[in-house]
Amino acid sequence: MGVSRFLITVLCGVLSTMAALAQDAIKPLLDTRVLIDVSGSMKTTDPGNLRRPALRLLVELLPLGSRAGVWLFSQQANSLVPLGTVDKAWKERAHRAAGRVHSLGLLTNIEEALWQATEDWREPGKDTQRHVVLLTDGMVDVSKDPRESAASRARILGKQLPRLHDLGVKIHTVALSDQVDHALLRQLSEDSGGWFEQVRSADALQRVFLRLFAQVGHPDTVPLKDNRFRVDQSIREVTLIVFRPAGASATRLITPNGAELGPETPAANVSWHQDQGYDLLTLRAPMAGEWRVRASADPDNRVLILTDLRMAVSPLPTRMVAGTGVAMQVGFENQGKPITRQELLDVLQVSAQQVGPGEIKNAWPVRDDGQGDDPMAHDGKFQFRFVPSGNAGRAELLVTAEGKTFQRESRTDFELVAMQLSGLPVPAERITTPPPSKPPPPNEPQLPKKNAAPIVGNTAMDGRGYIGVLIWFGVANLLLVIGGGLGLWLWRRRARQDPFQLVGQDDIQLLTTGASGAPAEEGP
Repeated sequence: MGVSRFLITVLCGVLSTMAALAQDAIKPLLDTRVLIDVSGSMKTTDPGNLRRPALRLLVELLPLGSRAGVWLFSQQANSLVPLGTVDKAWKERAHRAAGRVHSLGLLTNIEEALWQATEDWREPGKDTQRHVVLLTDGMVDVSKDPRESAASRARILGKQLPRLHDLGVKIHTVALSDQVDHALLRQLSEDSGGWFEQVRSADALQRVFLRLFAQVGHPDTVPLKDNRFRVDQSIREVTLIVFRPAGASATRLITPNGAELGPETPAANVSWHQDQGYDLLTLRAPMAGEWRVRASADPDNRVLILTDLRMAVSPLPTRMVAGTGVAMQVGFENQGKPITRQELLDVLQVSAQQVGPGEIKNAWPVRDDGQGDDPMAHDGKFQFRFVPSGNAGRAELLVTAEGKTFQRESRTDFELVAMQLSGLPVPAERITTPPPSKPPPPNEPQLPKKNAAPIVGNTAMDGRGYIGVLIWFGVANLLLVIGGGLGLWLWRRRARQDPFQLVGQDDIQLLTTGASGAPAEEGP
């Protein structure tokens, strides 16, 4: 009995240690499916075909190693960029393919587009963040017979939406017309936890796609103030997005050592992409210090970064009722490990602000001192209760953190719903569509049914069965002993590790004194 308890204890130690190590290593995989309407009505709503540069911007922003695919739809849905792992080759194919976005299609078959883009999702993704981006300017239109279109719309809400919801898919919808089926697009987004955006003009598509990427990818960013941003030594790469007014000259950069960079004189570690309405610059191994941007200031300009030294902000609902609060937490990580070293956290100033709707700007104290909404002091978890206010409309939660030379920023859009409207019943047209008087022939794709596994073998146990059980028991115990030794070794190794070493000394100096030694000189 004592041996059995020992083995069970050792096994639990192995499993808990391995689970902890695995949890540290697991990062959710981003899986994004983009659906673009190419029906003939787009000739009016998007005469300049600004869907092309908007798609190229989204392609540039998708993180390497994620999965993505692009589909065009009208009467049918067709793959524009095959689903695959996002790498340099995939992005190059997507850039070329964006030139094939057109406005020549007939009808608007949203049902088939959703099916074609998501039919490979059969089970919930445990370690996957799934997103669908749907851009359209019309209503469900699959036939000259309006009853067939009504039936298709009903299937989207009655079958496809519940299926995608159960699979953990967030649907983000973009309405590029006032004639679009707003009730349908809103319900797709709201019921799946996604984002709905009404676009009055195709000129705003690039900015909309940037906001959608923020909802999908949750990138790390640093503040851009007065066209200046600061790079610390933990930052491996910077992506700068600058929206350029018509007729404006190309963006130029001033490095921390005073050198000036432009598209005609780029450095070896700078990629310069100019497109219709914006510039996108990528700096690899950027020099630490303050950078300046010579371009028109724009509130939608962004500085995205790749770094191991991250600020993690708890997720915010995409739709909030004014006056209703949600507990928020801000933490800091280095290589995925939480930072708890106090001399580092003490120099950080963390703040939160609601921006919009309109001119509203409300601030919240964010603290780690055990006061107010923070339940425990000095645990590395800065907490506050966010209670938005104001009239209905789009708003933003802005969280910033600043140290000596360390800066991080998080921007999250949300839709604010007026309190007095929150108790009203949902309009009936959002819930259902009247059934057609004469059902059309069934044409919905069906998922293959799973067959139950047959029971095989004889359940009766003879003498050979007992011998097999004994052999199995002996092997299992041997494996437990081996696994227990491995688990004990891993546990002791983990216990000996100083948790303060999760942040390197250079980073500690960087954040506390700003004196981290010689600046990185890999490139400008």
